[in-house]
Amino acid sequence: MKKTFFALVLSLATLNAAWAQFNSDKALYASKVERYTRMSKTGATLTAVGGALFIAGIVMISNSPSTTTYNNFGQPQTTYTGGQAVGGALAIIAGVGGVGAGIPLWIIGSKNKTKYEQKLELTGFQINPRDSWAGTGIRYRF
Repeated sequence: MKKTFFALVLSLATLNAAWAQFNSDKALYASKVERYTRMSKTGATLTAVGGALFIAGIVMISNSPSTTTYNNFGQPQTTYTGGQAVGGALAIIAGVGGVGAGIPLWIIGSKNKTKYEQKLELTGFQINPRDSWAGTGIRYRF
């Protein structure tokens, strides 16, 4: 009787430790999925806003007043004047920066989000029914 009781207590302690590890892994993977989802959304937003700023900058420079002069070889040189040209140049610089920072964030966030979603899905106990129900299996991944 003592051996059975001791075995029962030992198995309960082992299951408790395994369950704590399971919850810890699941919480870690869930926090990583949330983190990389935010990173992916931030990257997509930066890319979209940066692209819009780049296009707006080009339009602003195209619509600004300009002066065309010719050098000694007959080649034209166009100089844009006014505040609209400066605003357009700043918008282009900000747009390139936004796209340049947004694309890597978007790619890395999406890739890691998918990776940790798969890990989260595979972590834990799952009953795998078959189409034929000829057999079922229990899977634990750690």
